[in-house]
Formats: sequence, structure tokens, C-alpha cells
Amino acid sequence: MRPGRLHLLDDGTAAPFARFVAELEAQAPFDTVALEPDRSGASAADLEAGQLGWAWRVVDEYRSALRFTELLGELLEAQAPFAALATVHRLIGDELRHARHCAPLPAAFGPHDHLRIELDGLGWQGPPRPPLERALEIVLRELVIGEGESIACLRAYQRAATDPAAARVLDLLLEDEVRHFAAGRHVEELLCERHPALRAFAASLEPVLLDDVRSIRGQHRADARGGPGRRYGVSIRLEEAPPAVPDVPPAPG
Repeated sequence: MRPGRLHLLDDGTAAPFARFVAELEAQAPFDTVALEPDRSGASAADLEAGQLGWAWRVVDEYRSALRFTELLGELLEAQAPFAALATVHRLIGDELRHARHCAPLPAAFGPHDHLRIELDGLGWQGPPRPPLERALEIVLRELVIGEGESIACLRAYQRAATDPAAARVLDLLLEDEVRHFAAGRHVEELLCERHPALRAFAASLEPVLLDDVRSIRGQHRADARGGPGRRYGVSIRLEEAPPAVPDVPPAPG
């Protein structure tokens, strides 16, 4: 991250923007303002791991905000029920908050002139589909599977973290992720109730969803190498990662 490169740290402090920023931040389940990791007694390797780990979390949360925004566009085009629109609108705000909560941490670990966080090319890469099918695919792959799979791994990092600031932000992410997974299930069911033909489409996605689970867990396990950064919630051991093979194939509904 280079100074001024990460726009999430730019408040836009003019009065018209401050109101909206405050309203969005007020939706957080609890406050994480002005939290900084405790660097005392940390090794250089711990600080470097903490900086890189939290930089990657900024990217992950920003990616979710972007993809949920694309989901909202598909739902609007498909004239989805207001309840689904309102739910996804709220989730976008949550993910923006998450990126914002994570953004200060990489710089707080020390000099960061060498670190550049790129937020380009994070949009949805799925195949072209009619709006309702595309919306349901994003719901299933990004909310039900993506958010659902992140819960177990976030819990592992949360349990590993001993730094109060890192643990606090992980608590916030985890609380919202649990709610997002449940919201995804509700939106899935609402769409399928209103459009029963979508159930067959959802069933056709089961192999893709299973591949997503395998890929996500495989990446989590590849990252679970132990080592520096555990105190800052960015390092876990392999035995703490989710199992490599899901217990049951994920199925919509």
C-alpha cells in the first residue's frame, strides 16, 4: 500500500458525505474505530505477516462489496421482490464497512511504502445468463457458499488471535458473515418461491457449488502453514483449517 493509494482511507469529510459515512458506520454491530495492533514484543516476521494478511483481507472484503453490488443490479433488472433488494442493499453496506475496518490495519504494522493494494479486476466472472439465473448463481456461490465457507475459517483465525485490535475486527467480520450466510439462504428461497423454474437451475449448479467448496477449503488449507502472524489473526495451523472434503455436498434449499 502506498500513501494515499487506498481510497478506503479517504473520508471525503465535506459535510454532505460525512452524514452518509456516519450512517453506514452506525450499522456496525459494535465500534472498531481507532483500533491499532499492539506491536510491542512482536518480531519483524510477525509484523510483516500481519501487514500482508490484513492487506489481503481488505481485498477480500472489497471483492464482496463489488460482487454484491453486481447482484443488486441483476435483482433490480429482474424486478425481484423488495425484500430481496433491501437485503442485498444492506449486505453491500456491510462489506464496505468491513473493507473500511480492515483498511487501517496494514499501515499500522509499520512502514508500508513497499505495499500496494490493488482493487482492480475483482468483479463477477460467471457466464452470461438471464438476470434471475445470474442473480441466483451469485447468491448461491458468493453468499451461501462463499460467506458460509468463510465462517469456519474466520472462527479459526479469531481463536488464534491474541492481539485485541485484530481479534475485535475479526469478531465484527464473523458476526456479520453468519448473518450474510443466513440472508443468502433466505434470498435463495424467496427467488425460488416466486419463480419455481429456478429450482431446476439451482440443482444444475450443484457440481459447481461442490467445486467451489473444494477450491475454497483447498486455499484455506494451503494458507494454514502456521508460522508468524498468529497473534494478529493471520496464521493458523493445518489442523485448525476446515476439512479438505465437505461432509455433505452443498445443495440449494
